[in-house]
Amino acid sequence: MTDPFFAIMARGQLGSGYRAWTSAASIDFITPGRELVTASMFLPADQVAAIRDTTSNGGKSITTHTTEIVSGQGILVARATQQLYVRRVV
Repeated sequence: MTDPFFAIMARGQLGSGYRAWTSAASIDFITPGRELVTASMFLPADQVAAIRDTTSNGGKSITTHTTEIVSGQGILVARATQQLYVRRVV
């Protein structure tokens, strides 16, 4: 449910000169999800700037991002964590 989105957001904000993918992911199930659930994911501009700075000299960037998955009633159902790997394409 959440795996590809941080890589998609990073690629969209960084542009075509970068490769981004989820290098690791985990999920902690808190309570059963018995109804529609939602997740909101954000990749703020300051984090994108830090990724761009880290990769400017050919290095890699590995950042960790957490998403809370909640029920329609606002109850925490699960917490998903993705490790985002980004590198510039030379």
